[in-house]
Amino acid sequence: KNLNELNNAEVRIDDLTRRVAVAEKQFFRYSDDLEQARIDAEMEEQRISNISLVQPAALIEKPIKPSKTLVALGGLLLAIGGTISIVVISEKTDQRVRTPAAVESLLGVPVMATLPLDNRVGRLVG
Repeated sequence: KNLNELNNAEVRIDDLTRRVAVAEKQFFRYSDDLEQARIDAEMEEQRISNISLVQPAALIEKPIKPSKTLVALGGLLLAIGGTISIVVISEKTDQRVRTPAAVESLLGVPVMATLPLDNRVGRLVG
């Protein structure tokens, strides 16, 4: 009977030891959380930030990138290239017939008459 009581007491001691260890872990976790909450409340009350200034901001007068000259030169080159492209494309896709020879080659018949060019046609009468 004494051996049985001793065994039961040992099991109970182990159980209580485990409970104490769990309770200690919970206590320390709650204690840390409480301390953090206290610090947060204090910082909020005093409007203290946990951000510190490492280096003050510096104003650089001259921009590093992009160079204004380079941007202007690139814009000029793009404008010239775009203009040339538009002119070439419009000339290649123009299907108007401008000369009597073009009419003859297009239709395969000789031209019998032409109308003289009048510069006044197409102008707004002012």
